Amino acid sequence: MKAVRSFVAIECPGKIKEEIQKLQQELKTALQMTDESSQINWTRLDSFHLTLKFLGNVAEDRISKIVQAVHGVTEGFSFFTITVKEVGVFPHTRSPRVIWVGAKSVGDALARLQDGIERALGPFGFPAEDRPFHPHLTLGRIKSGDRKSGLGFNKTVLAQWLVENQKKECDRFEAKEVLLMKSDLQASGAVYTPLARIELGVGEKQR
Repeated sequence: MKAVRSFVAIECPGKIKEEIQKLQQELKTALQMTDESSQINWTRLDSFHLTLKFLGNVAEDRISKIVQAVHGVTEGFSFFTITVKEVGVFPHTRSPRVIWVGAKSVGDALARLQDGIERALGPFGFPAEDRPFHPHLTLGRIKSGDRKSGLGFNKTVLAQWLVENQKKECDRFEAKEVLLMKSDLQASGAVYTPLARIELGVGEKQR
């Protein structure tokens, strides 16, 4: 049975993606980097999304039941607003691996949705994350060689940029659906394709 590399996510509107890309470009400028010479793998415009649960390789015959399980969670939610704001790195500025912009909902809707999906998919063999949920969209991933050598970009400049943009707000949007996404790893980067769209409070819309 063919396996599909997949994850559950919330897609951002095009306007939000453009604002995130502007923020990304500001960081590139601060670090004096170009796409060609960068020591950071920058996220492409069409790849900005808010991951709720990474599933990994999933057999195709399990997809429909996973969609049903997610639907069982989303039908208990109404649309809610997500604000894309604040920047940071994982795990810390001394040895950054991931540069991100955060995502926050009005109230605890986003956290409850993620927790519900986490619990619903547990019986399918997807273990809960051992780290607290920190909603974010990835701006870029620092290449492992540069994390070890400390070369390729100025960590002091990065730290200063993080301080200056700590409260940066890109924009906000209304979350209306959850997507089950397929990820195809290619030489040019991952290509994402929706497998199912599951509307909050209603049900699923198959591709």
